Amino acid sequence: MIQSIALFLIAFLVGADELLLGSILEPIGDDLGVPPSQVTLFITAYSLAIAFCAPYLGRWSDRVGRFRLMLPACFVFGISSILT
Repeated sequence: MIQSIALFLIAFLVGADELLLGSILEPIGDDLGVPPSQVTLFITAYSLAIAFCAPYLGRWSDRVGRFRLMLPACFVFGISSILT
């Protein structure tokens, strides 16, 4: 039960972080002098990276175990989110 809750919270945080990116791209683009049409390419690149990596990471998590893979990934994700 605790593992299910932990995996749910991890998935929720990843989704929340992904949705947050869309709302702050325009101010970031304004600060950097990049037009909105080019800033939205960040979302495309992020989505493509997820789409290409998901099958490989899924196979890896089947071999290693989802919880053993997600816990360190969540830690790295959390630290990188705090640092940025």
